[in-house]
Parts: sequence; structure tokens; C-alpha cells
Amino acid sequence: MLPFYSGKLSFEEFLRVKEEMQELSVQFQDYASLTYSALHKAKQQHILATRELALQRKKLKDEEALIKSQNEQNKATREANLNSLHVKQEKVAALATQLQNLKNTKKALENEIDEAKFDTTRLERSFSEVQQNMIVQNRKDNEELAKYEAYMGLQVEAVANDHLKFKFLNAGGSSTDEEIFFHLYVGGEDYKIGESSPALSAEQTSILEADLNSHGEIMLFLKKIRSVLKTNLRKS
Repeated sequence: MLPFYSGKLSFEEFLRVKEEMQELSVQFQDYASLTYSALHKAKQQHILATRELALQRKKLKDEEALIKSQNEQNKATREANLNSLHVKQEKVAALATQLQNLKNTKKALENEIDEAKFDTTRLERSFSEVQQNMIVQNRKDNEELAKYEAYMGLQVEAVANDHLKFKFLNAGGSSTDEEIFFHLYVGGEDYKIGESSPALSAEQTSILEADLNSHGEIMLFLKKIRSVLKTNLRKS
């Protein structure tokens, strides 16, 4: 506070007052300087603090945005993983179904193989029996054929692999020298009668073929066709 003086001042007092005023002025300037410095420093600190807060706020916002982005990415990753897991589960279920189907197919094939083995064994046994029967029948046929050749003048010629010619030498008796024969085709599923002398009618051929194909007895067939040819020879 400035000193208060009343009345007139002497020169000495004036000098002293002047000196005090100068000191007060210096003190005020120092105070003002300190105050300004303090205010400037406080202002700078406020600016720095404001900038720091702004940076921290921006950093927090960036971190928040990053966390949000990471959460969205994690969510998308989790959804993708769940979808992938669901697809894998469906594939596993489909493979399990296929495996069961393959097992069922394998079991069915094994059963079919067992049945086929049984059928094969049965067919082999049947074939063996048929083969034995054929051997026996061929032996009988050969014996009968030998008798025919010896007593009835039968001759058999192989014209081709599946084509035979049967000739009866004495079927017509001594009064004629006409050759009596017929051709028989044995390569197909059924026996077929070919050229003959004397000629067979279509009806006779059909009846003889049907009879032979029904029982397959060659000797019986030879007796019948010899009789028919002999009858046709007498009628000619």
C-alpha cells in the first residue's frame, strides 16, 4: 500500500517519498513480472494439459475404434468358424451315412458271394452229374450206333464241325440201289434236319425235329427217320 502524506513535504521528505515510490514501482514491476510469468506458465501448462487431454482422448477413441474393429473381426471369425464347423459336421454325418451304406453294400455283396459260391458248388455238382450221365449216355449211344452200323448198315460222316450226314446202306432192300441219307445240323440250340434222300416233306421234317429236340435220344430218332425214309422210298 502506498504511504499517505498530509500537508506539505520538505525536500528531504520528497526525496524519501520519491525513493519509496521508486521502490514500490520496482516491487510492483517485479510483482507484475512474477504474476505475468506465473500466468504465462499456467497458460502454457493449461495448453499442454489441454493438448495432452486431446491426445489422450484421440488415443482412447482410436483404441475404442480398434477394439470395435477387432470385436467385429472376432465376431466374423467366430461366425466363419461356426459355419465351417457346421459344414464339417454335415460332411462327417454324410460320410458316416456313406460308410454305413458301404457296410450294408459290403454285407449284401458278401451274402451274394456266399450264395454264388453255393450256387457254383451246386452247379459244379450238377455239371459233374450231367457229365457223368452224358458219358454213360454216349457210351450207350456208341454201343447202339455200333449195333446200327453192324446190323442196319448205318454210316455217319462229318461234313463239317456241326454238320453230320447219316446214310442207311440196306434200308431200301436189294431191289434198289438208291442211296438213303439225311443231313443233321447239331451246332445250334436245336437239331435241324437238312437235305435228305428220299426227300422229307415239310410236315415230316417238322414232326421229326420236334420229337428229337423234345427228348434228345439220337437212337430213337434214327429208328423213326429210317422208317419214314424207307416208307417214302417205297412210295416214290
